[in-house]
Amino acid sequence: MNRFRSLLLKSCPALLIAAVASGSAGAADLKSRVITRDAPALLVAEHVNYDDKNGIANATGNVEIVQDDNILRADSVIYDINNDKVTALGHVSIMQPSGDVFFADNVVLTSKMQRGVVKDFQARLKGNSLFSARRGERVNESVTKLDKLVYSPCKVCKVEQGETGKAPLWQIQARKAKIDDEAKRVTYNDAYFDVYGVPIIYTPYFSHPTPDAPSQSGVLTPQFFRASDLGNVIKLPVYLSLSPDMDATITPWYVSDEHPVLAGEFRKLFERGELTLNGAITDTYNRDGDGNIIPGNQVRGYIKANGRYQLSEYWNAGIDAERTTDNTFLQRYRLGWRDVLTSRMYAERIEDRNYASVEALSFQGLTVQDDSSVSPNVLPKAKFHYESAPQFAGSRATLDGGLLVTQRNEGVSARRFSGTAGWKIPFITRGGQIFEAGATLRGDVYDISDQTTNDPANPFSGTVGRVIPQATLNWRYPFVRKMGDNSSLMIAPVAEVAVSPRRNPQ
Repeated sequence: MNRFRSLLLKSCPALLIAAVASGSAGAADLKSRVITRDAPALLVAEHVNYDDKNGIANATGNVEIVQDDNILRADSVIYDINNDKVTALGHVSIMQPSGDVFFADNVVLTSKMQRGVVKDFQARLKGNSLFSARRGERVNESVTKLDKLVYSPCKVCKVEQGETGKAPLWQIQARKAKIDDEAKRVTYNDAYFDVYGVPIIYTPYFSHPTPDAPSQSGVLTPQFFRASDLGNVIKLPVYLSLSPDMDATITPWYVSDEHPVLAGEFRKLFERGELTLNGAITDTYNRDGDGNIIPGNQVRGYIKANGRYQLSEYWNAGIDAERTTDNTFLQRYRLGWRDVLTSRMYAERIEDRNYASVEALSFQGLTVQDDSSVSPNVLPKAKFHYESAPQFAGSRATLDGGLLVTQRNEGVSARRFSGTAGWKIPFITRGGQIFEAGATLRGDVYDISDQTTNDPANPFSGTVGRVIPQATLNWRYPFVRKMGDNSSLMIAPVAEVAVSPRRNPQ
């Protein structure tokens, strides 16, 4: 074995082979040599035999070859150095720098493992998509061709005659395919789209991006589900790359027991913000209270908007809005069930300890009991908080305020203004106890319309107010224990006393 190492390294200086052979002296020394980038190949195996005359190395037992960032593993490998040919047998796997992994029963590679033929081929791509084929041919470092293949993001079995197994949710079967890593495309010839093993669409040519491809237009993964009230539902999303900062996804639905649905998503990035729009629309059958079809159609749908924008260093604004045509659309089409939809527009400022915000709110109830005429609209809802820097003896002054306007088409409407001024001062004893004394004065003014009273014929409308002074004393006593070099445990009992005048109920 020592002679084998010296001859191999001398006759082929570009190839470094480390043989881990049981009972051979010096194997550990050879394996521990520094591998430089100039050494194009590293082979590790349990046993290695070398034919000096023909330049053939035969490695068996947990064989691993690393070359140009490609890694090949197999039970045995025959390396024809003179002809630059590698034959791998048994549990073969090839990992590429991109993260793609190829599996096969046997492989023949040439041209520094960049070209070759693979039988009973399978591949797991970087995005966890799977290929399975009877034969694969590595044409060059970026192109792989497949024959009699299956592609799916679900679990895929080998394509062998007579093999049975549970079909994946969806898959593509094709006579031929080509994976182009440089172009980031997968193209098929004579392809079928299967759902649970049943062919539903045939196309002579089809192409889609590889999972690690940059943003580009194409067909996304189809989705399928079955519902008792809709029948079989197939979604075929189409992605549109409109620009580097804008894209859209259009998703037509095939619904066996209803009219088709068109859903979509639009996304836009700004220099200081983002906007996302989602929606769905359909023209359904009219139905009576028992669910029976009656003459006429009904347009039903849903829309949702989410946006954020940074107005300045301290100010930002946003919108979270959603609406639906009726109470049951979201639940019927499996778009999520909620009992209320909340729409909100807002602007806020955050600077140090100070905060201010203003927002508008609207609600859509989705339960049978909800009545839109009594649902409130809130415009505006505003609040602010101010806290001063430390003053004498560490004391701080605070000021809080708020404005809330609630409007209904029927029922009570109200306007409320609140303000609170406060002051607090801390004191820490030599033993570590913390006392904090504080005082606040709060005032509220309410302007109310159509507030129900004990006399339904005479609702209350008018202005009322209140003033609430309060004094507090807070005590804390933290105990800290170090649990290690970078951690500690703190336990702090807390007690507080608050005093405020009694108010008689009105």
